[in-house]
Amino acid sequence: MHIPAYYSDIGFTAVIAAFAMSVYAFGTLGARIFWGFLVERVHVRYCMSAACIAAFLGVVVVISFSAGPLPPLWVLFSVSFYLGFILGGFVILQGVVWPDYFGRLNSGVIRGLASPLQSIAGSGGPLFAAFLYDSLKSYKMAFTIFLGCYLIAAVMVLVAKPPVRSGQKRPVAVAQPTKLASN
Repeated sequence: MHIPAYYSDIGFTAVIAAFAMSVYAFGTLGARIFWGFLVERVHVRYCMSAACIAAFLGVVVVISFSAGPLPPLWVLFSVSFYLGFILGGFVILQGVVWPDYFGRLNSGVIRGLASPLQSIAGSGGPLFAAFLYDSLKSYKMAFTIFLGCYLIAAVMVLVAKPPVRSGQKRPVAVAQPTKLASN
């Protein structure tokens, strides 16, 4: 949410910052297809961890924009597209991770209980970043904290294995093709 303001703060015009966010939004379109395709072939915990690490790297690049001369516009727009592509995948991955870990029968109840917490975190993150910006006159601390959150999330998701219910084998991460019986 603060990326356009950050882009303006480091020297880009408001028009360029807004256009960069349009490019970000365009990146989310391809993300849905890519991550949906990938999560059907690679276990969701690996996809989720990879997305967290990729988001971490994208934010590192965004932070680096303030360290020297402004990057060329093609770099700004490429990074904005990249961030949209990565962060847009979380919507798809969250739709898979809940039933994978808690089962389809309980998924609605568990997501219903988790949604208020996600809403508080989702709305609190930008407010927290705004508070830090107002206090420190810089987004660097807020972005650094978010970087730490991405790393912690990447590790937590990677080590969290889906539960094995009694009488079941560990779930297979990739659907196995069935052999057709030949007559």
